[in-house]
This record gives sequence, structure tokens and C-alpha cells, in this order.
Amino acid sequence: MDPSNNIEDAILDHSHPPPKYHVHNGVKYIKSTRGHPLLLHKSYRYTFASVSHSKGTSRWICTSHFQHNCKAKIWLNTKQNIVEGPTILEHTHSPPKHLSDTGEFTPIKL
Repeated sequence: MDPSNNIEDAILDHSHPPPKYHVHNGVKYIKSTRGHPLLLHKSYRYTFASVSHSKGTSRWICTSHFQHNCKAKIWLNTKQNIVEGPTILEHTHSPPKHLSDTGEFTPIKL
């Protein structure tokens, strides 16, 4: 770092693979079996739906939106915090059973 706290040099080589998920402000990001990003919050999965550049938000809908007519959705601001106003956390179904220790979605058949 220089006196103005600017990075002058960095070592970008890592001795480990990158994480398969990322947790930020209580929101966990995982990948679907097809490699698409999913948001995991309170055992429910959400898929990216849209972004509003004017509001600085992104909208994520429940992955059971079409199958169960679930209206649950999460709005995130640019800092990845849940926006309380438009966010709807009530689901029309139980949370899916899955394992996410590795950050990958794995259905559990009972």
C-alpha cells in the first residue's frame, strides 16, 4: 500500500479452489446443477428475475414460482442487503429438502 492506501502490488495466485458459494449479509449464493446462480435464504431458493438500474435493486423470485404459483420474492440493493418494502417471504409451499454444504443444490429423495 502506498501512503494514500492504494494497492501497489498484489499476489493473485491462490493455493485453494474458489468457494462454491458466497454469503453476504445473511444471503447465501449457490449454483444450480446447471451452474446458474441461485439465492438461498431461510431454506428457500430464489432465481434471478430482473434488475432495476434506476432503483439500484435486483429482484429474485422463488424457484417454485411457476410450479406452485409461489409469489415469494426478494429484492436486494446494490450492497446485497434485502430491501424490506417489496420483499415477500411468504411461500405457498414447504422449503425444498436439499444439501448445500458444498454450495451446490442436491435434491434429497425420501
